[in-house]
Amino acid sequence: RWDFIEVDYDCHNRIEWTIFSYSVTGAISGHTDKRRHRRTHPFPAGITGNVLVTHENEMDEEPVPVDDPDSDEEEEIDVGCIEYDFYVTLFYRILAPGIPASINTNTPDSTGRIVVSWGAPGGNIHDYQLEESRNGGAYANVYTGTSRTKTLTNRNQGSTYRYRVRASAGSHGIYKYGGWRTSSSVSVPTAPPAVGSRVIYIHTDLLGSPVAESNEQGEIEQ
Repeated sequence: RWDFIEVDYDCHNRIEWTIFSYSVTGAISGHTDKRRHRRTHPFPAGITGNVLVTHENEMDEEPVPVDDPDSDEEEEIDVGCIEYDFYVTLFYRILAPGIPASINTNTPDSTGRIVVSWGAPGGNIHDYQLEESRNGGAYANVYTGTSRTKTLTNRNQGSTYRYRVRASAGSHGIYKYGGWRTSSSVSVPTAPPAVGSRVIYIHTDLLGSPVAESNEQGEIEQ
């Protein structure tokens, strides 16, 4: 939605006076008899999409007599602006979005998998920025995009993580950012030690009764 328009009229070669008029989408009109004219007009609510701008540089229909310095006679000339520039600039306001409604994380296991999700803020959204802090250190970006869920893997065992997210609004390289929503801290547990294993050989007599045990190297164990 367009919020306001700036019109800029600049006459480079004017004889006596001129009237310059313009109209914007049938809702805004104006005129000037100045050599230079710049004015900003607010748009009525609901003006969106393409905007039609028409303008006219009105020359006087009746020639005006002026003194000719090289003779005793008067010369009749048309009055008005012979050469001019006309510029139109359209503006719209970018409103910063609100703070995301919530942010949540799962309870990670020792594999270091953390799922972060957040609620939508108010306002128009271009994308989200998710940042991560490890063990109380500086935040660093881990995701930029339009989804409201991000899965992070291979987080370090024994480390504590915290996340924050914000939204942006705008386009064409011009953006405004909303406030941060910060999560509670989550810790990645340490994996339990692996259970060891060994091979034991059972030695029996002719009747099948055990008489001894040996290890993988064939050593008899008492």
